[in-house]
This record gives sequence, C-alpha cells and structure tokens, in this order.
Amino acid sequence: MFCPKHPDTVKPEYKILGTHVRKLASCIAIGSIIMSIILIALSVFYKSWSNVVVNILVIVVSICVLLADKLEKPILYVPYLFYVVIIMIFPLLYILISVVFIFIDNKSFDKYPTVISESWIIDIIIVIILEVIGFFCWRIVNKARIYMVKEVVPRNVQTNTANGSDAPNDLSKV
Repeated sequence: MFCPKHPDTVKPEYKILGTHVRKLASCIAIGSIIMSIILIALSVFYKSWSNVVVNILVIVVSICVLLADKLEKPILYVPYLFYVVIIMIFPLLYILISVVFIFIDNKSFDKYPTVISESWIIDIIIVIILEVIGFFCWRIVNKARIYMVKEVVPRNVQTNTANGSDAPNDLSKV
C-alpha cells in the first residue's frame, strides 16, 4: 500500500482474490479505522463510553497494521492478530450457549422446547457470518505477517533501484 523499499514478491501464496496480502491487510486496517471513527461518534452520541474505549483500541491495533506495512516490521501485525482472536472467542461462546439453550428447555432439562426462538436463530446466523468475516480478515493479516517474515525481513525481494543495489548511490559497480 505504501511505497515499500522493495517491490512485493509476486507468488500465488501471497495473493488472495488476486491482490497482494500486504495491500489487503492495509485496506482492512483502513476500513477498521473508518468504521471505528463512525462508531466512536455514535457511541459518544448515545453515551456508551465502553464502546468508545473498544473502538479506540481497534484504531490503535489497526494503526499497528499500517505501521507494520510502512516500516516493514512484522511484529507490528501481532497486536491486531491477538485482538481479533480475543474478540472472536466471545461470539463463539455466545453461539455455544445459544445452541445449548435452544435444545434444552431452561425450565426443565428433561424435555426439548416445542418452539425454537427465531431471534436466537437469526442471532446465531449473524454471529456465524461475522465470525467468518473476522477469520478471513485475521487470515489476510497473518499471511501479510508471514510474507513479511519470509520475504521482506531477510530481503528475499528484489530492490527498486535500477542497478539492483539498496543504496541509491552505489559506486561499487562503476
């Protein structure tokens, strides 16, 4: 996304949907920042201060993804990856608890309920869709981190300069 010191390695394992994982990870981070700013404004309007704190955290970890791309430091992808894993655990617990309550009547545990709540089923479907999207974003950012570790840090990529050297004024080839 930014002007890297070296061009991105064009290998199929570093592309998703025809786009390089570094660029996709940066797009995910920018999208997260934009959505968090909107959600902060709404949270302030509705005086939901806990949501403000959570969205500030999202902005911080998203900025880490952008800095990882700009500074070519793969360790800066880790806060985002860790955050996504943490926020994906709670919806999975919600799904598990919801499924248990759908099949077990909370008044007596020896019979099944006759009517399954439609709102719970809709909630579970929405949560599953959001979990899939979250996993897809996590996978993209993790692949960008892997790319950075395997290709950029050890400098397995070609340089941007015409003479093939990292130094802009390399006189060794004159």
